[in-house]
Amino acid sequence: MIKIVDLTKTFNNHTVLNNINLTIKKGELFVLIGPSGSGKTTLLKMINKMETPDAGKIFINNENISKIKGTQLRRKIGYVIQSIGLLPHMSVKDNILIVPKLIKMDKSMAERRVYELLELVELEPEQYINKYPHQLSGGEAQRVGIARALAADPPIVLMDEPFGALDPITKSRLQNQICQIHKTLKKTIVFVTHDIDEAIKIGQRIAIIKDGQIIQTDSPQDMLSKPKNSFIATFLGSDRALKKLSKLLVKEFKKKADYVLQDEKEEVIQTNKKYVWVVDKKSILKGWIYLSENAKQFTEIDHKTFALNDNETLKDAVSKMVAQSVKTLPVCDKNGKLTGEISLTDIVTKT
Repeated sequence: MIKIVDLTKTFNNHTVLNNINLTIKKGELFVLIGPSGSGKTTLLKMINKMETPDAGKIFINNENISKIKGTQLRRKIGYVIQSIGLLPHMSVKDNILIVPKLIKMDKSMAERRVYELLELVELEPEQYINKYPHQLSGGEAQRVGIARALAADPPIVLMDEPFGALDPITKSRLQNQICQIHKTLKKTIVFVTHDIDEAIKIGQRIAIIKDGQIIQTDSPQDMLSKPKNSFIATFLGSDRALKKLSKLLVKEFKKKADYVLQDEKEEVIQTNKKYVWVVDKKSILKGWIYLSENAKQFTEIDHKTFALNDNETLKDAVSKMVAQSVKTLPVCDKNGKLTGEISLTDIVTKT
């Protein structure tokens, strides 16, 4: 648990943080968000003593961090930044091993840890372990940065706008990955961002900061439903109802899908539906048939681009429906096996 009490910080007669009080629960994915210059990064840096407060205290597991040496504290806290900060002259493996070597982790354990972490961030160890930073894409480099932050198995990970410089597709994938890592490892993660969509998507709770003060702390759902004041409402955006969909998963709303085997698609009988999905003998989605009174039209589709998966959000689903000009989408597992479907009508009526 992280407890921040009456924290104040001033730079050049400008108050950056003004009497901050905040409790972050153990194992929570907590997001700090606010406009540029609001004090969110300064607050993050104070948690690992990269900055020191003018007044106030920070406790980690009931221990006042002012009593702990900065280097000792930072070796127990993972840190991920936007610029990634991989050392260019060191391989992926050696970058990940920096902190394990500092804390004198057993060599064989550290080696295993590298392989485990690369798999965790979905980088094939044999392919990436000996690469150097200049050989990595931005998304790959940030994945290595996340692996490095987790290398010493710290209970707390601080993330300062880690995906801010990435393209939208890579950013979305890494957001999903952080949520999955958090679910798997149950670390306390404090995540700074200026992107409200990102905050709502990944945060279990969010604190919005303005002019060095916390204006509202709440779950994304409660904040979207009950913004504290006009500033919060404006900051959340006029599409608050749509943003709520980013906290709801496809797997919670999908239903059984009608389908026919690919070899039997010519024999499909008329139903009261306007379509039926087509699968092969392994239940892999191959397309769909539009049914009308006088005709049956088969359309081949690629499940990788057309279908949804269980862990995508309803916002993802609506976006894909608009892009594909359809009102219903199939849901498939990672291998393309049809597991259900979801319709725009269900989303509208059940949310």
